[in-house]
Amino acid sequence: MAQARTNATLALIVEDDPATRTLEEIVLQADGFAVLTAKNGEEGIRLARERCPEVILLDLALPTASGFDVLKTLKGASDTAPIPVVLISAYANLVGDCATRDIDDLVSEVRLALRRVAEQPVLAMASHA
Repeated sequence: MAQARTNATLALIVEDDPATRTLEEIVLQADGFAVLTAKNGEEGIRLARERCPEVILLDLALPTASGFDVLKTLKGASDTAPIPVVLISAYANLVGDCATRDIDDLVSEVRLALRRVAEQPVLAMASHA
């Protein structure tokens, strides 16, 4: 797991493939991001809760818990639900009608996700006791 730098946007990469994880980490760090990495869904959920990254890059084809399961857990918890998630997969057909990008578009997709969150008003959720 890479060490996060201060004053940089913190990104969490959840990717089981070491080569892909390293490539994503290098690309983001070169653009000034601080990066944490997780090699499976459970570690990714734990790091998201402990470190509160500003964006998560999530592989859909993880070995123990699928990326969809991880996404459902993250979006179902109040502490991690607001974090934007960029879905990453070598299998574009897993997500149906999606934009296909290459590694050169990675930083722009991450920055777009961060902008979208910044532009949306914060929604309060009512508790039904």
